[in-house]
Amino acid sequence: MACFRLLQRFAALWRRRRRSCAHVALSLSPGARPTVAKAARLFVGLRSADGFVGYKRLLGDDPLDRSIAAALQSLPGAVSVDQYWQMVEERNQYCQRFLSALDAQRFDALLCPPYALPAPTHESSGALNVTNAGSYAILYNLLGFAAGVAPVTRVQPGEESERSVGNDSLERAAQAVEMNSAGLPVGVQVAARPWREDIVLALMEALEEKTAVGMPIWKDSQFA
Repeated sequence: MACFRLLQRFAALWRRRRRSCAHVALSLSPGARPTVAKAARLFVGLRSADGFVGYKRLLGDDPLDRSIAAALQSLPGAVSVDQYWQMVEERNQYCQRFLSALDAQRFDALLCPPYALPAPTHESSGALNVTNAGSYAILYNLLGFAAGVAPVTRVQPGEESERSVGNDSLERAAQAVEMNSAGLPVGVQVAARPWREDIVLALMEALEEKTAVGMPIWKDSQFA
């Protein structure tokens, strides 16, 4: 809820500066539309192409390392060289479709949350991993976009969560993180085409001028 509020706030600020700001609706046929789910699949597939051999080599035998090793076991394993290059080509095609969609609608930059939740607690479920809650960051890593994050607001009392939680374990885990999150900083992520750091920095500067939370980010917070 706080993420939605801050994006609305920035959109209103940008319109007051007589800049165009719109909700993104990529105007491609459903079969050609670049979906975030596909981006997550490609990202995880490329990262795990060697079976996480490099990661596992660095792990020790303490409880945290064993937990990480167990999590890696649940992810896709090593693939052949041919399969790897097929994924690379699929990633290249995905990037081109995404750029074509931005060009068609003349978008210079995209605004979104950097993460689906406020800062997770140490006890939060392992289901709230990078692939799930971090899909906003995964997308722009896969695309090779310039991106930056600025803390621009805090979760306000009363807006911690509005989830309708049923039997979905992931939704329950997310709600547990959101509850009692009032006071935590919430950021906005700015992303632009590759090599357009100038656009990202200009937008982040505009954000910080009008909406940035005080530094350090824990100042005046119940978590200080």
